[in-house]
Amino acid sequence: MLTLIRYLILVPASFLVDLSGLIVVPIALLFTTKQSNHLLPIFWPWDNDAEGINGDPYWKQKYGDKVTSFCCRFVWLALRNPGNNFGYFCGWLQAPDCSYRHWGDPEISNQPYHPGWLFVLGDNGESRAFCFYAVWPSFPGRCLRIFLGWKIHDMVKDDTKAQLVCIINPLMSRN
Repeated sequence: MLTLIRYLILVPASFLVDLSGLIVVPIALLFTTKQSNHLLPIFWPWDNDAEGINGDPYWKQKYGDKVTSFCCRFVWLALRNPGNNFGYFCGWLQAPDCSYRHWGDPEISNQPYHPGWLFVLGDNGESRAFCFYAVWPSFPGRCLRIFLGWKIHDMVKDDTKAQLVCIINPLMSRN
């Protein structure tokens, strides 16, 4: 029950951080150079410690030299990965000795497309986390993707934090 209460408090906070990113990220980008890989520390909740402000390898391959442009960085930080660091700050510690219970199909995905649902409950000895992940067809070439809880469905359990997530997207691309 405490896990659900914690989630119901963190999701609105995360939503506010994501929404404010539409204003904060453009301001933060004014203080970066082409060589920058991170925002100034004051803008940490909207930064991306894992991949930086220029995107992950897929993003860099897709956009090439444009990844350092204002627009590309804005899309990466404010639209594609809004409030990324804040999501990890609200994350759940995945220690190697955590226990997990799974219900549903662990192979579900939008790419490669494999419809279904999965519910995971994790316990690290101090707290619990859950993950509900579902993918179902919606429109041609698209699917409904629901991702709630913490990203514990397929993460490496190595003392990293699982990111808080609350996504309902009826237009997610699928292949």
